[in-house]
Formats: sequence, C-alpha cells, structure tokens
Amino acid sequence: MQTLAPRRDAPEARLYGQPDPLWLLLILAVTALAFGSCSSSDNNASPPATSTLAPSASGGSVVSFRSANGKTATLTVEIADTAEERSRGLMSRPSLAEDAGMLFVFQEDTETPFYMKDTLVPLSIAFIDASGTIVDIQDMQPQTTDLHYSAKPYRYSVEANQGWYARNGIAVGDKASWPGPPKP
Repeated sequence: MQTLAPRRDAPEARLYGQPDPLWLLLILAVTALAFGSCSSSDNNASPPATSTLAPSASGGSVVSFRSANGKTATLTVEIADTAEERSRGLMSRPSLAEDAGMLFVFQEDTETPFYMKDTLVPLSIAFIDASGTIVDIQDMQPQTTDLHYSAKPYRYSVEANQGWYARNGIAVGDKASWPGPPKP
C-alpha cells in the first residue's frame, strides 16, 4: 500500500487523491434528490403552475369539497405546484393532522401516477379535473411503490389521511374548489 504525502499548500493537510468530505456530502445530497423517492412520479420539468390560492388563517390554503347531496367538507392544504414539490409530496412525515392535506397543481392535464415510497402516513388521493370535478379517489398504503393512476386525466390532486373522503361523504363526481384556482 502506498501512502501519499500531504499537500503543503492546502489550507488543511489532506492527501492527494482523497476527496474532500464536503464534496462527498454534496454529491450524496444531489444523488438523493435525483434518485430519491417521490409522492408523485412526475418527471417533466414544466414551469410551476400559476396559483392564486389564498392562505387560510392557519397559514395553509383551504380546499372545499361539496358532495352531490350538498354536504361540504374542507381541508387545510399545503400546495405542491412545482415538479420538486410534487416529487417530495408528504414523504417522511410521521403524521398528518386530521383535516390537513396537500394539493398538487399541474400546469396541464396529466395522467402522472402517484406512489408512496418513503411516505409514512396512509393516504387517500382525489384526482380532480380542470373544472373541479373529482374523477377518481384511491386509498394508498404507506411505503409502497404501487403506482396509482387516475381513472381519467386530471389537473389537480389532493392527498388526505386515508378514509377522509369516505368519512366526509365525498365521492367521484363531487366538486372541489378553492379561492382563485388556476384557469385551464
């Protein structure tokens, strides 16, 4: 085994040919972002959708759901309207408040599937078309890579605690709305 002499002109004495630990951390971080798991397997690098969602008093935005029989339910949501935010989704969170969720905003209609790798909380997802109509609702199990495709193309999706839609009487065909949704 050959050892290398330390560089004398370097601020820190380190051996030639050995990588700087900070560079290693940077490389690992970039690799983790590039190959990390996602809530949405959205891979297109489209520019962020313009959104004028108004924040609620608690700092999130509110999505209102209206069932066919007129019953309403609301979720305070975080907004994921960039590819990076959609990829991160609700990953690595140990819990989610009962009436909280995440609104995923896409710039155009999509068929992008969702999956739950590195997501710790069981979720239900509502896929919503550009007019605000729920086109599909699915339950998703934590830490799985099963792909969840909507039955129809959608523009938005809202993740909530698993069973939230059923508990609140919200079903396919019902409407979702929020202040100032982007226009198709």
